[in-house]
Amino acid sequence: MTSRARHATASALRVLRIIARVLAFALLALTVVNVLDPEPLHATLRRINGALTLNLPSQIAGVLVVSTPLGGALRGDYVLLAVILLVVGWVLKRGANALEFGPSRGE
Repeated sequence: MTSRARHATASALRVLRIIARVLAFALLALTVVNVLDPEPLHATLRRINGALTLNLPSQIAGVLVVSTPLGGALRGDYVLLAVILLVVGWVLKRGANALEFGPSRGE
């Protein structure tokens, strides 16, 4: 692989890493809001949660959902997906660094 191709691939992996991290932090923020369940946002939260749950993998949708004393729910499926996205981001970072700074093979 040429130096330019390695650099381009590493850049693409970094962009994917940023996307994965932004999605993970958005899920974690949504989890906190769901735990608190503020009354003015209740209807909006129901729509967001419904749309998101439909798009979650069926293996984790609805897993570890626990009601809280604050009237909301701790969405374990969101937390699990956020952790998965953070791990994917870490793997993408390692791959980008390996491409960028690793030994060049065949050159």
